[in-house]
Amino acid sequence: MELAILNSLVCTTEGVYKVERIDVETARKLLKSYHGNWKSYVGHASTANFLSAILKTKIQHSRATFQQRQYQTALCFKLFERVPEKTYYTEFDLERVDYTFFLMKKID
Repeated sequence: MELAILNSLVCTTEGVYKVERIDVETARKLLKSYHGNWKSYVGHASTANFLSAILKTKIQHSRATFQQRQYQTALCFKLFERVPEKTYYTEFDLERVDYTFFLMKKID
């Protein structure tokens, strides 16, 4: 099943979810383990650029609607501040921004 990449930690449909915090290296390994079988639902280009730099993988922005299916996993990015539109952060900038990743799986 396709991995979803979200720019927030949000339940998109009713159900039971398992959520766990993961580090950046685990997020990178997760993307690699899906061998390209993932889709981005990151709604802003600046956030997609930010994620691309962090994850070292090109993340596209998309305004598509996402509804998580049973047993589907989502890689959720939680940013604790806003990235200004049309801004590209350098690696130095990224080290100063407060963020985390979560792995969210819909159980039922």
